Amino acid sequence: MSRYVTFDLGLSLGEVSGVSRVRGALRPRGDAFWWQVEVIDDDVHVHGLVGRELAYLGRARWDGAELVDRLSETADFPNAHQWGLVRDGVALVLGQEEVHGTVRLSARRPRAARQRRVMIAAGVAAPTLVVLGVAVLVLRGSSSSPVPSARPAPAPQATSARAEAAPAPPLVPAPTPTPVPASPPLDEQIVAAASVDDAIALAAPTLGDGADSRGAWLLARHAAARMTWSDVARAAPETSFGLVLKDSARERGRRMCATGVLRDIERRDVDGRAVYVGSMATAEGDVARFIAVGDTGALVRRSTGTLCGVVTGKDGDAAVLVGMFDLPENRAPAVERP
Repeated sequence: MSRYVTFDLGLSLGEVSGVSRVRGALRPRGDAFWWQVEVIDDDVHVHGLVGRELAYLGRARWDGAELVDRLSETADFPNAHQWGLVRDGVALVLGQEEVHGTVRLSARRPRAARQRRVMIAAGVAAPTLVVLGVAVLVLRGSSSSPVPSARPAPAPQATSARAEAAPAPPLVPAPTPTPVPASPPLDEQIVAAASVDDAIALAAPTLGDGADSRGAWLLARHAAARMTWSDVARAAPETSFGLVLKDSARERGRRMCATGVLRDIERRDVDGRAVYVGSMATAEGDVARFIAVGDTGALVRRSTGTLCGVVTGKDGDAAVLVGMFDLPENRAPAVERP
């Protein structure tokens, strides 16, 4: 083994941290949004939490600046977007000796780095100016001008019009521009959105197919804190299983409900709050994969329940929803959950 490096990869913003070149036990962070990536020579391995268990997610081969021969352990997970984050993280780490803190791949170079380069340049130029100044002083000191007499003649008074001219008015400094505050990152905007509709509009460019798409989890972060039953319950559905499977891109962001038998359900933690992922099958044979927020009561595998939510895409022949189950606890009004 000629090369080994491992690092943590944040899926929300493509962040890289915890870089190490010492091989040891796997240590992914305690939530599903952080994976650990291992680079062993030219082999790239991805690990992460699925539910509460550490899982091997996929592998690929590093060829130049790309990941080739990618193999996901589960269909479309990691998906193309997530493999792109892995590729960018590997490129960053292999091109940089250490990453002490957290580096956001999409961020520009920090201003402090540019200031250091300016200071370095000034540090090179400054001694040159000092040397030139000393040279001028030495030349003046070695001049062959005669030594003045003890009683020098008084200097004649200037009588020209220039000497009597009024002093120039002081320069007025230019006004200092007001700095424009930088916009917060997209995930923070979505979590802080005033309504679910605002959160859907912000997350729309990131919504995509797959049970674990980035947009679905960004919307789930907002929903875990702020979603109420009235946000997803509609007297008439805005879409259907058939429409979602036919053209998922057009139906993303629309509401629908599904009633059926739970095939699986398990807890995950998002921003310190519990959410539940799973799937359910309807009596008509349709399948819904869900990220459910709020209360799930006594619902377990083989229980029958109704879930209403926002469509984020499809996963194979299943519609993907972010929403909540129709339970009395979820119908109570709430502004923000603890």
